[in-house]
This record gives sequence, C-alpha cells and structure tokens, in this order.
Amino acid sequence: MSLKPLLVTLAGAAWLAGCSSPPTPYQPASSREKAGYSEIRIERNRYRVTVTGRSAADSETTEAHARRRAAELTLASGYLSFQIVRKETFRSETRRAASFAPLPPPFPFDPFPSIRRTELQQPSGPSQTVIEFVMSNSSASGSPDIIDAARALEETVRP
Repeated sequence: MSLKPLLVTLAGAAWLAGCSSPPTPYQPASSREKAGYSEIRIERNRYRVTVTGRSAADSETTEAHARRRAAELTLASGYLSFQIVRKETFRSETRRAASFAPLPPPFPFDPFPSIRRTELQQPSGPSQTVIEFVMSNSSASGSPDIIDAARALEETVRP
C-alpha cells in the first residue's frame, strides 16, 4: 500500500483545521482589533457594550456575549434588571474571489462559463455586536422588554 494517498489526506485535513478559527472567547478585548468585549459607562445606570468576534460567522456568539456582559454589569452595579435600548450587529462584507481556467476556451465564445469561472464568497472580517442598555430594579415580569439579569446570566452560562 502506498503512503502517498494517506499523506495527501493528512495534509489536507491539517490545512482545513488551520483554516477554521476557534469560537470567540468570553473575555475582555485586549485592543480594538481583538476578539472580546469592552464597555463604556454612559450614565450612572446606562452602559454601551461592544463585543467583537473572530469571524463573520460569530454574530450569534457576539450577541450572546453582549447580553451576558450586560447581565454581569447590571448585577455588579446593584440592579436587578436591564432593558436593551439599542442593538446593532455588524457583519463584515462578503469578499468575492474569482478562479479562472488556465487555458482559453476552444471557441470564440465560452459555452461553459460555469465550468471555466467560479466565484467564491467568503466573509472578510469579524462580526461585532453593540448594545446599549439601561439598568433598573423593575420587575422583569412587568414588561417583555425588561430582562431579569440573574436569569439572563444563568441562561448564557449554561453549556
């Protein structure tokens, strides 16, 4: 049995593993370009939280991390609940890459353009979620917009 097919398979698997990025960790961002969260206190009971992911596919993760950080800040500030007053999720634009056949078609026009030219669409950068929220001691049962911080934190920490 030849080792060449096995080596080619292993090399391909290693290359694919290197292309994938690990999920966005829940941690403070070390700088504006790094994955993680940061917050700005706007008023005594109002914050803006920004969570940056590692890839464009991380938008659901960044939204969950932003909500978790809002719950943590609410409880740490001595409040029971919070209300999200602004939420924006930015996904990076899609980059298009074209691949062409190395040889020209045998005809003056190309009857098979889909075979000779392929377009790949790949996200070009990380997603980012920004939420602004107001903290209060209001009961979460009074309004569907008011979120119980302890319950939100419990829901986001579960595996």
